[in-house]
Amino acid sequence: MAAAENSEAGLIICQCNDNSYVKDFDLKQVITFVQDNLEVSFIGMHPSLCSRKIGISYLSRLLDRDIGKLAILACHPKAQKWLFEETLNKKNLNGNFIPINFHGATTGEVISQLEKVFPRKSEKINEWFPVINYERCLGLKACGACYDYCIYGVFGIKEDNNDSVIVKNPYKCKDKCPACARLCPVRAIIFPNSSDGWIAGKEIQKAEKTGQNAQEITLEPGSTPQVADAVKNAGTISFDKDIPDESTRMLIREKAPDAAGRLGEKDVEKFAVEFLDQLGIKEDYRRFTVVELKNESLKRKFAETPYERRVIIIPHCLRDQARCKGKYEDVGGGVKLVCAECGSTECNIFPLKKASEKLGYTVFVAEGSTVVLKLLTEKKKGIAFLGIGCLDSLYKSIPKLDAFGISARGVPLLRSGCKNTIVELDRALESIFLEPK
Repeated sequence: MAAAENSEAGLIICQCNDNSYVKDFDLKQVITFVQDNLEVSFIGMHPSLCSRKIGISYLSRLLDRDIGKLAILACHPKAQKWLFEETLNKKNLNGNFIPINFHGATTGEVISQLEKVFPRKSEKINEWFPVINYERCLGLKACGACYDYCIYGVFGIKEDNNDSVIVKNPYKCKDKCPACARLCPVRAIIFPNSSDGWIAGKEIQKAEKTGQNAQEITLEPGSTPQVADAVKNAGTISFDKDIPDESTRMLIREKAPDAAGRLGEKDVEKFAVEFLDQLGIKEDYRRFTVVELKNESLKRKFAETPYERRVIIIPHCLRDQARCKGKYEDVGGGVKLVCAECGSTECNIFPLKKASEKLGYTVFVAEGSTVVLKLLTEKKKGIAFLGIGCLDSLYKSIPKLDAFGISARGVPLLRSGCKNTIVELDRALESIFLEPK
């Protein structure tokens, strides 16, 4: 029987209940070679094909597919012939069944036998490509980093949703290039074949550095409207005098988790001064360090709070003042900005708001103390606050909230004031995405 033109060619590998002769060759190396070099439609693995209870029935179900050629890598060909004869006859496949013996064979010998059975691929298919985690992705309007950055045309825009980025041409991806994943501010891009933990989709543990860490991510100027420009400008803007430069911020944050574990009931002010002295950093950054130490000491409690019980307070001064179309509304003695989602590239409110709302946060674009007071007055219980604001406000409010048993976390503005303020957008997004435990 000649194999049909469009039928499949498959390889089944029996593991023979993990007997010693299966270990004479490198099974992983064989599979990789077949995937990369030979025209095979599928590769199947079975613990014991010779079992009439689970093996023969598995083969019978498999042969319900339109298979034109089937090779089985298992025991001696004569044993295979009589084990599978009845099943193969029923499926009329006897003429295109190739039994291959791996007993005592080396890796090279197994590969050599397979090369005689299956033709070589006319071209090698690149199996290195990204997938998008849409539970995290901010979309084209709020970010679009991957779409703007990739020069190989991997990403496209969904036809029925012009805010949704898709992997349009996966096989155009440059082999072993994870640049878009490192670029993504919210770790929404995954490379399943990567050996690098978080790029392959591994959940980030406390001791590991995340993709938003400046040591692990390189953003090209202009690669995404809000995120890349914010990072690009971070090295050139004039910070408030009590905000450390980037390298000092990174050092304080790197050492803060361990230090916070030793904080206990100690006075956080004195502890921060001693901590800075140990790092050789001047005391000017004491207030910034207090905020970071409190962030770490409250991190577990904050992470244990479900997204829908979290409140994020975003300062309206992060808006694009010249182009903002938002309107102000009253909120318990103060005002909040109702974002019009205009998509301005100079506005940092929209990506923070969109990411937060997607997870279930309650979002206020307002002055922080007004919102906190309002919610506490309403006796909201079991909530956690994520505040983005000037250092002075966070420095004063987070320890007070902690004293009341309320979990809080803060991301200080690099430059405060009533307009043209700047925030570490990647740091803010990292805090937003802290996953409930």
